[in-house]
Order: sequence, then C-alpha cells, then structure tokens
Amino acid sequence: MKKVIVFVFFFVLMFQSWAIADAANPITVNAVNVNGKFIATDVSPIIEDGRVLVPIRTLASLGVTYQWDNKSQSALITKDKDQIKLTANEKEAFKNNKAVQVDVPVQMIQGRILVPIRFVLENFGYKASYEKLRSILFIQDSNYKVDQENLQAEDLQEARQAAISLPVQFSFKSLSSLEKPGANKEYTYIFPRGDSSRYMYGNNVGNTVVEVKDGVDV
Repeated sequence: MKKVIVFVFFFVLMFQSWAIADAANPITVNAVNVNGKFIATDVSPIIEDGRVLVPIRTLASLGVTYQWDNKSQSALITKDKDQIKLTANEKEAFKNNKAVQVDVPVQMIQGRILVPIRFVLENFGYKASYEKLRSILFIQDSNYKVDQENLQAEDLQEARQAAISLPVQFSFKSLSSLEKPGANKEYTYIFPRGDSSRYMYGNNVGNTVVEVKDGVDV
C-alpha cells in the first residue's frame, strides 16, 4: 500500500484550487473522505471538545440507515442487526438497548442533525481518523484497501485525485494555528507538471510539501 510523507519545500506548477465557504461554526472540518472518495455534505462537519460531528445524512454513504424522531429529538441508527440510539444534548446513548456514554451529544445546527462520528462508526466496525493538516475526516470500512491502480493511472487527474485522497502522515508537531477557525478557508493543491507523486498543499497558515512513497499506510 501507499502512505504520504511530508518532505522539504520545492517549486511546482499549479494544478487546481478550491475555496471553502464561510461557516457559522467556530471550527469546521474541511472535507469528508469515505473509502478513498471525497463526498459532499449538506452542512460542514464540526469539531466540538476535540470530537468530530458530521451531518447524519453522511451515514448513507456507508450503507448505514437512520431514523430521526422529531418529538423525542433522537436518532436511531442501524447497520445489519446493530442499533444505536442517540438523543440531542444527552450524553447517554443506547447500543442494542444497553446504555453507553458518549463524549459529545447529538447537536442540531442550521436545521441539520450532527452526530459524533467516531462513536457511531467504531460501534459499527468502521475506522474514523481526522487529519489535522488539511482538516479532513477519513472514514474507512474494514475491507477498504488503497487502490494502487488509481495512484498510477494514466489519466493524470485521476492519479492526482487518488494522491490527495490519502491521509497525510507527518512526524512533526502541527501548528496550533491549523486548529483556528478559517485556517483552511481557502486552500490549493499544486502538482509538478506531468507528475502525481508529489504535491504542495497551501492554506491560510502556510505551505506543506507531500510525497507519495511506498510503505505501509498507518
């Protein structure tokens, strides 16, 4: 498999850029990547007390079903034979009718239901990780493997998309300014001409150079 390692700065040519819209929430998640694919969300996920909450509709991308009871302000989330019940503003949840505790309760923001994603996914056998550098939430099921063919695709844009869909791994301490609101409000990906094996990620804080190398994806 592949992993992404940070290297020293080098000059490259522009590939493409995106802008992230302003949000009312103090700290928002830049993007959500499910099994190597970026997905759209109707409202931005947020970070609350160090926990990531995502719109409940995001769960549909994982084959998870849910029902929202407006009267009780509770969500019943189901996958196969397992069920989780979460109630807005309450830290007590229920898994298969047994009481469990959550660090952050369900919240209602901009008319949307946001749930604590790590708690939900880990109870259903998924893996969730948050990459602070680019503020991206990565979600993977137990059978997910990096598609090596996409990383080496003849279609350059497809290969570049696969490259930025890998979590960036780094050993240095990330800047505290990355956690401030607006750090990733505007950002760019820049690749060398004709190359998909390395890129520069730039945001409101600074620039980071990333290279795709052989190894184990930790």
